[in-house]
Amino acid sequence: MGVPVKPSIPAVYKAPINRPQTAHHAHVRTHCNLFRAHRVPIRLKDLHQVAFDKFMPRWDPRMFHVERTILCPVLPFRSFCEHPLTGASMSFRCLPPATVVALSIGCGAGKHTEPANTCANPPPIPDRTHESPGLMSLMSLESATAIAGQSGAWSDPCTWTAGIVPQDDAQVGIPHGITVTVDGELEGAVDMLGIWGTLRFDPTVDTRLQVGTVLSSMMGRLEIGTAEHPIHPEAKAELLFIDQGPIDRAADPAQISHGAVLMGPVHIHGSAVSHRMVLATPATAGDRALVFTTAPSGWRSGDRIVIAGTIPGDPESDEVRTIRAVDGMSVTLDAPLDLDHTPLEPDLDVHVAHLSRNVVIQSESDELAHRAHVMFMHNLDVQVHHARFHQLGRTDKRIQLDDWFFPDLLADTAEQGRGDHIRGRYSVHFHRGGVDPTSIPAHVEGCVVEDDPGWAYVNHSSHVDFVNNVSYAIVGGAFQTESGDEVGSFVGNIAVRTVNPDYPLRDPDTAPVDIRENTQDFAFQGDGFWLHGGDVALRDNVATGSSGHGFIFWTEGLREVDVGFDDQTRFLVKHIDNGHLLPHLETIQSWWVPIRAFENNTTYTSTKGLMMFYVHATLFEDITELTPEYYETVHSTFSNTTIWGVEQAGVDMMNSERVRFDGLRMVNDGNRESVGIVTDMTSGDRLVWDRVHVSGFGTGMIVPTQGDITISGGTWANETDFLIAPAEVEPSRPFDNRDLRIEDIIFADSPHFSSADILHFLLVGDDVLEQSWDRSNEEEIHRQFLIPDRVVVDADGFDEQRLYFTAQAPDAVPVPAQRMPAQAEGTFVDDVADRTNADLQDDLGLSFGGALAPDNARESAWVLGGLVSPTNPTEAAYPACMYIEENHPPANTFDDFDFYACWDAEGGMAGVVTAFDHTHRLGE
Repeated sequence: MGVPVKPSIPAVYKAPINRPQTAHHAHVRTHCNLFRAHRVPIRLKDLHQVAFDKFMPRWDPRMFHVERTILCPVLPFRSFCEHPLTGASMSFRCLPPATVVALSIGCGAGKHTEPANTCANPPPIPDRTHESPGLMSLMSLESATAIAGQSGAWSDPCTWTAGIVPQDDAQVGIPHGITVTVDGELEGAVDMLGIWGTLRFDPTVDTRLQVGTVLSSMMGRLEIGTAEHPIHPEAKAELLFIDQGPIDRAADPAQISHGAVLMGPVHIHGSAVSHRMVLATPATAGDRALVFTTAPSGWRSGDRIVIAGTIPGDPESDEVRTIRAVDGMSVTLDAPLDLDHTPLEPDLDVHVAHLSRNVVIQSESDELAHRAHVMFMHNLDVQVHHARFHQLGRTDKRIQLDDWFFPDLLADTAEQGRGDHIRGRYSVHFHRGGVDPTSIPAHVEGCVVEDDPGWAYVNHSSHVDFVNNVSYAIVGGAFQTESGDEVGSFVGNIAVRTVNPDYPLRDPDTAPVDIRENTQDFAFQGDGFWLHGGDVALRDNVATGSSGHGFIFWTEGLREVDVGFDDQTRFLVKHIDNGHLLPHLETIQSWWVPIRAFENNTTYTSTKGLMMFYVHATLFEDITELTPEYYETVHSTFSNTTIWGVEQAGVDMMNSERVRFDGLRMVNDGNRESVGIVTDMTSGDRLVWDRVHVSGFGTGMIVPTQGDITISGGTWANETDFLIAPAEVEPSRPFDNRDLRIEDIIFADSPHFSSADILHFLLVGDDVLEQSWDRSNEEEIHRQFLIPDRVVVDADGFDEQRLYFTAQAPDAVPVPAQRMPAQAEGTFVDDVADRTNADLQDDLGLSFGGALAPDNARESAWVLGGLVSPTNPTEAAYPACMYIEENHPPANTFDDFDFYACWDAEGGMAGVVTAFDHTHRLGE
């Protein structure tokens, strides 16, 4: 077959012969339209490799020699044509000639023994004009030692141009237009496999392929069963990544080999099985049989299952067993259970996950440095069903990443590190496949990832649906979104034993989730589901046995190198449902994207149940970028969430606003140190808690200190149901008061606490003023005590009663002179220090909480630190210089704000606020 004639290419698109030696990089700049107009293979010669993302290091341009004319390539994946994040034209970085030799892993000729069976008439070497550049330069057909010359069985010598079957250490190439079928359990272990054509596994027989690295081009297809013809239930298909020792970084500085990097179509279909079941009756120590609520499908004798742990404080209390027999809705185990697997309440579900599949992709070695990884690179043409990914992944989340550092937390100023511990080597990793929500998503269903030191299922700037999958024994995080711009879903999945053995959340020094922020290293604490943005829907998922969080939202864009954003990854406005309301913006921060869905999710036996950071946070003051019309659409709902058996907290909110919980059930075991709901001072603005049931916690809820807060419906049965601190705001954002209403709730008895110890309301106003409560801002309370604060309860035993702090009594002195901080100055000190509330009201029209406790205020057996009264004034005065009724300010408004100078000029009462209408719900 002849080589196609090159069309004429405009001179403007030709690379110059001599690149200036002072250039920092050698670039070949092209544009999407050019690629579409001139579909001709690139002539690489000495331009050996095109690097396109953060894997490849920067090289000295003096090492390059560029061919006189570089034709426009047929790109090996769509995101070369158009940047998957920005849509902009790309800039490619070239690697030096030596790199091609280095990256052709094991390129030297191995020792081969001629087999007895050879082909008398081997096929000719096929045409290579379809060979793609880019990543496939890690291996080319020229470097292959075994090339398929015609379609046929792997074990047939006549399939191969040399007339012999590929031997140990071979470099195997399957050219475009040729299909090679793995037709049995192959004995040889090849070094590298490049797919430009098709590699398929015979779905009717047991098959196994042993290989070091698998690469596929944009046209290269990997097929292990299809939807129409999945791997037969009586057969098994195995892709085994052989132990080649640790990566030789001199040969492979990108550390991308040892595993599979797949840029073309992938179809993997194992035999379908039920991925998880629910116990119909509790399982106890000594039991050898389990009974489920429904009959499992596809389960067989010899399959492995894991029974979720239910011991609070012990995420490792699961047990793995082998099935001996299946009979309808029950299974018999190979050995009795060692532990009880009983829920805290009879109607709570305990799950059993199925760990066996008849498609297995795994590493031969369990040593981390020797393991393989699987990456679907810039590729959404992926269907993976009912496969097991075992002992994969090299990124160890017990160790901080060191490939890139972000000292200024800006992508543009990133500094390259040693690269001893790099990101991105996981079990099922979709890497920058594109985030267009109208694209056809990749689909992963019914799979298992077991034993990964980093992350299991990863959506990185891609569009993927993960459905009914299982993870087990993962260290960092089980189900991940990585950058914040991802789209797709997690539906029906279960994460079992996501445990970092170091238990970072138990140590105050390692507990902050952003403690590794300087390398943008997140989800290391043992998190079932980590969401870096809000546009991925979560429905019907289970996270059990998490040393970190069952579910966590960190809705701040990731800082990344070479993705088109100079600060951090942002969300494209054109991909937002209400993006038309932001006609002046192309991108916004991830925290301004409403959470697509969070419905019917469950977590138990975790350190924390659900954590959220920066969900719709105005803390960063960039709200002025939004139009008022769009801002009204910014709110998220968490529906029908179940959390039980947690060690520290059920729900923990930081810097999160405009959120509604509709149906939240949390049950604990009487741990007095545990808290059902924790909110910090910057969580507020508008929060709604409808139909919330909280029982068995030491403290049911630490309520927000700012914003309009509604708690309506539900049952509370804790040692202390509500802990209420005075109104308090973040100093950099002082423009909110608090209006808290608790209505239509029931206070119930708890089996864990005696009635003599139970409090419904604990008000810690005195503790805060005395600076003895560790959650308050000691440097600010001396002035923030004047913020209006309304707490009204219309519930079981409280008939439209307002709660007042004891420090709101007329004769109380909120700020004695000895507690006035040293930085306080000016007239404010004279106006406030050693003054009673009555004095403050007479002279300034202000007092603690904006209102004096009325004469009819009384003590209650269910309230400590406060008084109860039916008197509820509809207005409250607010102080000057606190911006209570102001609109959201522009960025950096308060960076140099001097409160005391402001008070000297404007001090006193600035106006009044009226009671909030709590019948208004978010989204209504």
